[in-house]
Amino acid sequence: MLRSIRARTLVLVLGLLSVSMSLISYKSYRDANHEIEELFDAQLAQTARLLQGMLGVGQSALVRQRLQASLDAAFAGQHAQLMADLALAEGAGHPYESKLAFQVLDGQGEVLLQSASAPADLLRRTIVEFHQHSGAGHAHLADEAVTALGAAFAGYHSVPLGDYHWRVFVLHDAGEQKWIMVAERSDVRGELVGLIARRMLLPDLLGLPILALLVWVAVGWGLAPLAQMASFIK
Repeated sequence: MLRSIRARTLVLVLGLLSVSMSLISYKSYRDANHEIEELFDAQLAQTARLLQGMLGVGQSALVRQRLQASLDAAFAGQHAQLMADLALAEGAGHPYESKLAFQVLDGQGEVLLQSASAPADLLRRTIVEFHQHSGAGHAHLADEAVTALGAAFAGYHSVPLGDYHWRVFVLHDAGEQKWIMVAERSDVRGELVGLIARRMLLPDLLGLPILALLVWVAVGWGLAPLAQMASFIK
């Protein structure tokens, strides 16, 4: 009889604790996911404004060519340097570098400057997604001049491209008639969110057996007087 009461009480208490912990963990995961997305979006916007400030002064084609050549040279050695840095475990490189990209375009959509990691079809694919979500037209409108899109084109876009999705921030520099696109692959965010979620849920998973043991001991201690009374009755 006492064993049956103890078992039912334990099942009820652990069931309620498991449900409560699951709901709390899910809420924490959703909140963490939202905050990480906001942080990444803020970094995209900040990078775009840094590029706007750096390129704010009118530059000749020769200056842009030299700047592009310098960027290409820097990114060309990125992989080799990254491997060396990771081997030393103290380097300045990071595997996520190749998942970040930017492009600077004129009003007609011609690329003025870009990182080596920028997808070749990023602009057109972003315009296609913009039209599909805004209801402004069909995909063939992606060949129009960027200036015809208007201010609504600026902002954030989620773009499927190849095997990945890209999160793109578009900034319009009206004074210089330039468009600045900064993008990153969404799997960067997914990896970070997954890592945080695993680390957040691990204490709960490890703590549940310990909590079950403590509840078992507590229930047994609480039922001890009832056990003594039953023995007296016998």
